[in-house]
Amino acid sequence: MYKNRRQFPSFLLYFFSFLILFNFCLNLSAAEFSPEELSWIGENSVLEIGTIESGPPFFFESSHGELTGLAVKIVEELSKISGIDFKFVFYDTVEDLFAASDELVFGVSTDYQLNDYTLSSPFLEAETVLFYRQGLNPAELNDKRFALVAGSVLPEDIDEDLLVFVANREESLLAVEQNKADYGYGNSYSIAYYNMKAKYKNLALAPISELKRAYSFGLKSDANPHLLAVLNKSIEKLDPVRMQSIIMAVTSEVMGSYAFDLFMRDNWRLVAIATNLIILVLFLAAFYIWVINRRLKREIVNAQIREEEIRYLNFYDVLTGLPNRRYYEEALVAMDIKENLPLSIIVGDLNGLKISNDAFGHEEGDNLIQRAAKLFKENCPEACSAFRLGGDEFIMLLPQTRAKRAAELMAEMERQSDLDLDGKIPLKISLGYATKTREIQSLFGIIKLAEDMMYKEKMRTSQKIKNGIIADLLEQMFEKGIESKENIEKTKELATALANNLNLFDQDVKDLLMLVDIHDIGKIAVSEEILFKEGPLSPPELAEMHSHIEVGFRIADASNIYSPVAKFILTIREHYDGSGYPQGLRGDEIPLISRIFQIVDAYVQMTSDRPYKQAMSANEAKAELLSLSGKHYDPQLLSTFITLV
Repeated sequence: MYKNRRQFPSFLLYFFSFLILFNFCLNLSAAEFSPEELSWIGENSVLEIGTIESGPPFFFESSHGELTGLAVKIVEELSKISGIDFKFVFYDTVEDLFAASDELVFGVSTDYQLNDYTLSSPFLEAETVLFYRQGLNPAELNDKRFALVAGSVLPEDIDEDLLVFVANREESLLAVEQNKADYGYGNSYSIAYYNMKAKYKNLALAPISELKRAYSFGLKSDANPHLLAVLNKSIEKLDPVRMQSIIMAVTSEVMGSYAFDLFMRDNWRLVAIATNLIILVLFLAAFYIWVINRRLKREIVNAQIREEEIRYLNFYDVLTGLPNRRYYEEALVAMDIKENLPLSIIVGDLNGLKISNDAFGHEEGDNLIQRAAKLFKENCPEACSAFRLGGDEFIMLLPQTRAKRAAELMAEMERQSDLDLDGKIPLKISLGYATKTREIQSLFGIIKLAEDMMYKEKMRTSQKIKNGIIADLLEQMFEKGIESKENIEKTKELATALANNLNLFDQDVKDLLMLVDIHDIGKIAVSEEILFKEGPLSPPELAEMHSHIEVGFRIADASNIYSPVAKFILTIREHYDGSGYPQGLRGDEIPLISRIFQIVDAYVQMTSDRPYKQAMSANEAKAELLSLSGKHYDPQLLSTFITLV
């Protein structure tokens, strides 16, 4: 079948084989041991090395069923140099490994601080690789799920509640690929191997240059000192060229194991050609070894590109696209030159972000931040730079801009923000400006002047803005049918009558009526499907409904007008017998104002038409209330109220 094909010259096969063999034989001369060390070697010709079977490429089974891999090859080379026959002993976990009696432990990172162990010279260096699910921002993984190999050391700053335990490194990559975890770390050799094997589609890789690890042997503190000396001298003979030869030999064996079936579908000529090509690749790799320090950097080019993207993202805010504080701090130094005078600064602080997050969730809060960023972008003239410093803070640097122009620009931004009605919360920003006119002036002092103006404006208008936002939210409740103005007035009328009958203080009456106004404002954060659902709510729906109490408390507490009654909002769904929520208060633990409100509000709701229920008569409502006396409602207050209606 292959008669007309040109055969790969066999002499080249022998030539390349000789080069590889010669490369392996570099520095094979025995290490120079002292007479005492040679004597010790003679008495300890076989030594056990404790380790964990970490999988390919460190340990795997060859096509002949024998244990091989990078770890095995390195130890074999050390055996040739030292004359000691090293044998591996495998353990299931790190704890089991260090609890064992073995004098030697393989592959201990020099980063670990082990009290009872001494480390040899490092024999291998590997770069740490971050692997994460595509679509995620690698700079924002703090709240994401971390794939941790069982028995391995937990990295610092990882929340234990976000751990996803897996059996080995391959399963950690698979967990991220299948969206069961979000990210993890591993050494470059293992990650490159499994990525080549599985061809993951949803996985992104990025080398972490600052997290390089060197691997050594760990020796128990009471180990014979000759052992450390013999190991270090043997490791010294493993120069970089020698190590790269070992790595390439193992890599070719791994690649061959996956390509074997494909090769065997053809005859021996195709196998020979493929073998020659592999040898050629290995030769070329050895030839360029002095230029390319790590094979990983050639196999994961996409990861290098991604690393550049990470560096780029370090200077920009992902949510808004504006340069971030790090970029701002560098730009500030570059812009503070004589040629840019007069240099004006406009600073801004977003109002209502907390209320927006509390009432509608962080998605609406993010929308508010993006609208503020758009305002700064669209009003930033040529040569101007706008930045988001974090949270709700923004700043604009305006070179060659006089104070009058900065004031005009700030006034225009205030006008535009008043017209921005795109979201559920109006866009309100407190602004301030200042201008550096002389080179001798401190730019940081100018920024402080702008901030002082902004904070004065914020103090002057903050509560007015918050109260205005709450008024808008209350109006939205009426528009959506969550509450009606008629029911509010009816509740106030009955609440006043009961309060007067009980001879409450004037301030308590005022608090009670204010509570009537704002008690259900937290429902603005509950979906309308749940609010107006007919029939019982599911557990998740019930949990969302119950959350309106705490949301209402946070909204009211943000206002100087309504903050005095915020504490009562937390208790209006408690029951007299302790069966209510959110705190399970009972009896007099529930404030008097809340107990009064509960009765009056229930009566008004029962006697009013609702979308899913027809109104009761007064007698039916009173009978319903009395059936819950001592359970939901204060029996004495209820008896008094019944006489009034």
